Order: sequence, then structure tokens, then C-alpha cells
Amino acid sequence: MRLILGALVFAAQCLSGAIILVNHTYTTAPNGTFRGSLATATPVNTVTGDVIAVGVMATGVLGTVTVSDSTSAGYASAYSHASGGSGQSWYWFYLPNITGTTGLTVTAHFSGGGATYVFVGLLEYSIGGASPLDLAGGYASGSGTALTSASFSTSAPNEVVIAFGSNTSFSSYSAGTIGGAAATMEITDGNLVGIEDLVVSNIQTGKTATMTASGSFTWFIGVVSFRVSGACPAWQGLTGVGCR
Repeated sequence: MRLILGALVFAAQCLSGAIILVNHTYTTAPNGTFRGSLATATPVNTVTGDVIAVGVMATGVLGTVTVSDSTSAGYASAYSHASGGSGQSWYWFYLPNITGTTGLTVTAHFSGGGATYVFVGLLEYSIGGASPLDLAGGYASGSGTALTSASFSTSAPNEVVIAFGSNTSFSSYSAGTIGGAAATMEITDGNLVGIEDLVVSNIQTGKTATMTASGSFTWFIGVVSFRVSGACPAWQGLTGVGCR
């Protein structure tokens, strides 16, 4: 019965084009230890056909930054902004059309071997297609507790928009808005990073993302988005249905 119900739920999601957050997790490593990599693992099984987005923030001697996982998949770079305040650098990577597996481990690699404070955050969404990345930008910086991105625009009516904020000292984050609508804070590590998202049903033009930090410091924020494409992934067991 549970398997049947699960199939019905996923079929309904496919037919409606719904974007579902399947996994979200993170790992942090504090200052004081030089490292060449840091891994994080999914709390539940990944689902074939989905997209995984990975946000990385690090300080120190980083060199080339790459992301891979325990299925030997290499992740594409979506966005990077190097050497901000306190030597912080930010990166977004993603992998579309993943192969579902149990206990996926995703690792950020730093060829310079001198990464100090490191954050690796992972979000998996039920978005199919080989090229789901739409937006990568919206970078802005400032000071205080209120973070606001630069304006951004999307190109499709059904997307998830993700904002990645950090600052130069220890803070937790509360959700703000994306495109004027209330966002959900999916990850806050209580130190430097907050990641929020929002599924939007309309094209976003000249919008911003906001969030609030608990401490008043120099801050940075950027935005990525992933769009639904035109076909259901095979895992949903439907063919010929143009819902994604």
C-alpha cells in the first residue's frame, strides 16, 4: 500500500509540474585546520532524474574548486565569486539527471589544500532535464543585518530560485523574500551561511532576494535558479506526459 501511495503522489507531482525539495543538508568545518576537501551526505535516498545544487563557501588558499560525488559524477559550475570579505569565496555547482542512490556523499575539493573555514550545502529538487540551470547571478554585498541581492530575472514560469547569503562573522539567518514573496530558509549553519528558496510559478523580472542575519557585519548574497523542462523523468513511471 505504501508503495502504491508513493507512486500516486509522484505521479500527481509530475502531472502538476510541482517542484519538490527532496534533500537538503550541509557540513561545516571551522577555522584552524587546513584541508583539501569537505564532504556532506544526503539524509534520504536521492531520486533518479532530479537535480542537485551544491553551495560552497570557503576561506583560505583554495586553488581550483570542484565538486564530485560517490557515484563518480562530476558537477558543473553554475556560479563563483572569489575572494570577498575575510577572504571568503562562494560557489554554486549542480548535477542534472542524477542517478538515484542510497546515502549519496558529495565532496567539495580544493586543489590549493589550504581551505580553512568551509561550508558545503546540498539541495535536491524534483526537476528533470539535462539543462535545468536558468539564472546564476544577483550578487551584492553590503553591511548590517539586512541582506538584499542585486536584481535578477528568470526566463521560465516554473522555477526554484535559491539565494545564498553569508557574512564575515558568526550569524544565523532568517528567511526574507524572493521576488517579493516569502521564502523558506532551508539551511542556516549558525555561523556564516544561510540558504533560502522559493518555487515561483511566474517569470521573475527585475526582482531581488532578501534575508536577515542575526549579527551586523559585512555580508554577501547571490542567486541561482533551476527551471522545469518539458518531460517527466523516467523514475516517475510516466511516458508521453509533457509536465516537466
